[in-house]
Amino acid sequence: MIEDRFNFRIWDAEYKQMRYFNLYDLVFCIDAEQPTLYHHELSRSIEREDKIMQCTGLTDTNGDLIYEGDILKINLDSNPEDEFTFHVVEWKNEFPLFGISPPIEDEHNSLYYATTYVTNYVCGNIYENPELLGSKELTTKQHN
Repeated sequence: MIEDRFNFRIWDAEYKQMRYFNLYDLVFCIDAEQPTLYHHELSRSIEREDKIMQCTGLTDTNGDLIYEGDILKINLDSNPEDEFTFHVVEWKNEFPLFGISPPIEDEHNSLYYATTYVTNYVCGNIYENPELLGSKELTTKQHN
Protein backbone atom coordinates (compact mmCIF):
# COMPACT_ATOMS: atom_id res chain seq x y z
CA MET A 1 0.00 0.00 0.00
CA ILE A 2 1.12 3.53 -0.62
CA GLU A 3 1.28 4.47 3.10
CA ASP A 4 3.85 1.69 3.61
CA ARG A 5 6.22 3.67 1.38
CA PHE A 6 6.65 6.07 4.33
CA ASN A 7 8.01 3.28 6.53
CA PHE A 8 11.74 3.07 6.96
CA ARG A 9 14.29 1.16 8.94
CA ILE A 10 17.76 2.08 10.02
CA TRP A 11 20.74 -0.16 10.61
CA ASP A 12 22.11 1.22 13.86
CA ALA A 13 25.84 0.77 13.25
CA GLU A 14 26.71 1.60 16.87
CA TYR A 15 24.49 -1.09 18.46
CA LYS A 16 24.39 -3.45 15.44
CA GLN A 17 20.61 -3.71 15.29
CA MET A 18 17.75 -2.81 12.98
CA ARG A 19 15.21 -0.19 14.07
CA TYR A 20 11.91 0.42 12.28
CA PHE A 21 10.14 3.77 12.03
CA ASN A 22 8.05 5.95 9.78
CA LEU A 23 8.85 9.29 8.21
CA TYR A 24 7.21 11.20 11.06
CA ASP A 25 9.65 9.77 13.64
CA LEU A 26 12.53 11.79 12.18
CA VAL A 27 13.50 15.33 13.07
CA PHE A 28 15.63 17.39 10.70
CA CYS A 29 17.66 20.08 12.48
CA ILE A 30 19.68 22.81 10.85
CA ASP A 31 22.38 24.37 12.95
CA ALA A 32 25.34 26.58 12.15
CA GLU A 33 27.70 23.69 11.49
CA GLN A 34 25.73 21.11 9.51
CA PRO A 35 22.19 19.79 8.99
CA THR A 36 21.46 16.81 11.23
CA LEU A 37 18.84 14.07 11.15
CA TYR A 38 17.65 12.78 14.53
CA HIS A 39 15.64 9.69 15.40
CA HIS A 40 14.01 9.60 18.85
CA GLU A 41 14.78 5.91 19.54
CA LEU A 42 18.47 6.38 18.78
CA SER A 43 18.68 9.34 21.16
CA ARG A 44 21.43 10.67 18.95
CA SER A 45 21.91 12.00 15.45
CA ILE A 46 21.94 9.57 12.57
CA GLU A 47 25.56 9.08 11.57
CA ARG A 48 27.12 8.28 8.21
CA GLU A 49 27.72 4.68 9.35
CA ASP A 50 23.99 4.21 10.00
CA LYS A 51 22.08 3.01 6.95
CA ILE A 52 18.53 4.22 6.27
CA MET A 53 16.41 1.92 4.09
CA GLN A 54 12.96 2.61 2.67
CA CYS A 55 10.04 0.22 2.57
CA THR A 56 9.18 -0.66 -1.04
CA GLY A 57 5.44 -0.86 -0.35
CA LEU A 58 5.48 -4.41 -1.76
CA THR A 59 5.10 -7.66 0.15
CA ASP A 60 6.52 -11.14 -0.22
CA THR A 61 4.47 -14.32 -0.65
CA ASN A 62 3.83 -14.42 3.13
CA GLY A 63 2.59 -10.81 3.20
CA ASP A 64 5.73 -9.42 4.89
CA LEU A 65 6.79 -5.93 3.81
CA ILE A 66 9.94 -5.76 1.68
CA TYR A 67 12.61 -3.15 2.45
CA GLU A 68 15.67 -1.95 0.64
CA GLY A 69 18.56 -4.22 1.66
CA ASP A 70 16.38 -7.30 2.13
CA ILE A 71 17.50 -10.63 0.73
CA LEU A 72 14.74 -12.42 -1.18
CA LYS A 73 14.64 -16.18 -1.62
CA ILE A 74 12.92 -16.71 -4.98
CA ASN A 75 11.43 -19.84 -6.53
CA LEU A 76 10.63 -19.62 -10.23
CA ASP A 77 7.40 -21.37 -11.19
CA SER A 78 9.36 -23.46 -13.70
CA ASN A 79 11.71 -24.81 -11.00
CA PRO A 80 11.08 -27.68 -8.63
CA GLU A 81 9.85 -26.54 -5.20
CA ASP A 82 13.28 -26.88 -3.58
CA GLU A 83 15.24 -24.79 -6.12
CA PHE A 84 15.65 -21.21 -4.95
CA THR A 85 17.87 -18.31 -5.88
CA PHE A 86 18.80 -15.39 -3.63
CA HIS A 87 18.52 -11.71 -4.62
CA VAL A 88 19.21 -8.38 -2.88
CA VAL A 89 16.57 -5.62 -2.99
CA GLU A 90 18.10 -2.30 -4.00
CA TRP A 91 17.17 1.07 -5.45
CA LYS A 92 17.98 1.32 -9.17
CA ASN A 93 18.82 4.96 -9.98
CA GLU A 94 18.97 4.36 -13.70
CA PHE A 95 15.26 3.47 -14.01
CA PRO A 96 14.27 4.65 -11.13
CA LEU A 97 12.64 1.77 -9.24
CA PHE A 98 13.27 -0.85 -6.59
CA GLY A 99 14.94 -3.81 -8.19
CA ILE A 100 16.76 -7.00 -7.36
CA SER A 101 20.31 -8.06 -7.99
CA PRO A 102 21.16 -10.34 -9.65
CA PRO A 103 18.22 -10.25 -12.09
CA ILE A 104 15.91 -13.26 -12.41
CA GLU A 105 17.00 -15.37 -15.37
CA ASP A 106 19.46 -12.58 -16.36
CA GLU A 107 16.72 -10.23 -17.55
CA HIS A 108 14.10 -9.39 -14.92
CA ASN A 109 15.53 -6.99 -12.32
CA SER A 110 12.26 -5.33 -11.25
CA LEU A 111 11.10 -5.99 -7.71
CA TYR A 112 7.54 -5.68 -9.00
CA TYR A 113 8.15 -8.63 -11.34
CA ALA A 114 9.65 -10.65 -8.47
CA THR A 115 6.68 -10.01 -6.17
CA THR A 116 4.00 -10.50 -8.85
CA TYR A 117 5.09 -13.45 -10.97
CA VAL A 118 7.26 -15.69 -8.76
CA THR A 119 7.18 -17.16 -5.25
CA ASN A 120 9.42 -15.09 -2.97
CA TYR A 121 10.29 -14.84 0.72
CA VAL A 122 12.24 -12.27 2.72
CA CYS A 123 14.86 -14.46 4.36
CA GLY A 124 17.04 -11.74 5.88
CA ASN A 125 18.88 -8.55 5.05
CA ILE A 126 22.40 -7.54 4.13
CA TYR A 127 23.23 -6.17 7.61
CA GLU A 128 21.79 -8.78 10.00
CA ASN A 129 22.37 -11.79 7.73
CA PRO A 130 25.50 -11.09 5.66
CA GLU A 131 26.21 -14.84 5.49
CA LEU A 132 23.29 -15.12 3.03
CA LEU A 133 25.24 -13.00 0.54
CA GLY A 134 27.35 -16.08 -0.15
CA SER A 135 24.27 -18.21 -0.81
CA LYS A 136 23.81 -20.24 -3.95
CA GLU A 137 23.64 -18.15 -7.11
CA LEU A 138 23.83 -14.80 -5.31
CA THR A 139 26.45 -12.88 -7.20
CA THR A 140 25.93 -9.24 -6.42
CA LYS A 141 28.03 -6.14 -6.05
CA GLN A 142 29.58 -5.34 -2.68
CA HIS A 143 26.98 -3.90 -0.27
CA ASN A 144 28.22 -1.76 2.60
